[in-house]
Amino acid sequence: MVFKCAGVARETCDYEAEARWCGQCPRCGSNREPRRYGPETDRDKRVTLAKAADMPDPDAISTKIPAVDRVVSKYGGIVTGSIGQTILLTGPKGTGKTTLLLQIANGVASQKKHTVLFASGEMSNEAILLYAQRVGVTSERVEVMGIDAHGGEVEKVCERAEELGAALVIHDSTQTGYLADVQGNAGSTAQVKESINHFTEWVQKQKCCLIAVCHQDKEGGMAGPETIGHLCETIIEFFPYDFIEDPKEIAYDRHGELREEMNRLRVFACIEKNRYNATGIEEMLIMQPEGKGFLGYSKLSLV
Repeated sequence: MVFKCAGVARETCDYEAEARWCGQCPRCGSNREPRRYGPETDRDKRVTLAKAADMPDPDAISTKIPAVDRVVSKYGGIVTGSIGQTILLTGPKGTGKTTLLLQIANGVASQKKHTVLFASGEMSNEAILLYAQRVGVTSERVEVMGIDAHGGEVEKVCERAEELGAALVIHDSTQTGYLADVQGNAGSTAQVKESINHFTEWVQKQKCCLIAVCHQDKEGGMAGPETIGHLCETIIEFFPYDFIEDPKEIAYDRHGELREEMNRLRVFACIEKNRYNATGIEEMLIMQPEGKGFLGYSKLSLV
């Protein structure tokens, strides 16, 4: 510990001593502030809730999908800049999570020269590029890192994202991510927990946004230890729209046939947790023909 002069002459006196405190400065003789004689105290660095009144809104980047922006935060998009945001995206397989994430990546990269890293421990670089071609995502500022480029290795994903200065990192998925110094195979309880923990700490340090896909278990919950839900800022559920509870005239046409678009409807919702917005917010999205991304959708347009 280093003690520095904190007397009335502290602007001109630079006396300091290691691991020693005395009531009077040996150099300038000051003893008017003996309680402050020493290094910066915890009192000087403390933060109280009084500062909350003057806190500015954090920076946010739009995904260019208004329905998504309204759910992920109340600031108009993913949270970056002064703080970071870790989002877990969960939902049944085959609902279009990868399609939506590619679309989000393209939207973020389309503005202010933001860069995005799309990492996958499930698909190769070539498979990701073919998927992106179908969706119509061809941005030069979205870099892919497939399983053949160590896309499942969490530390390497973070290292590459830092090199790029990425505003958004997408990782597919928590069940394929792993850390070299953690025992167990990818998908094991220890690997899933430590991978998300590593990502979350890294996001807060880099002040960027991470969206990680989390598969569902047989009961429809998030696969993996419950702890991962506590580590992140936001949990988003993405699932098929349940038209069964709707009046018949909404879900079916005048001939009694199920409306074709109903099978392409999805719900993008934050039901459990969001530190940057209220929970219980739901938005509807519809898959465009031939899987070319999602658009916002309203129940009223079905009537």
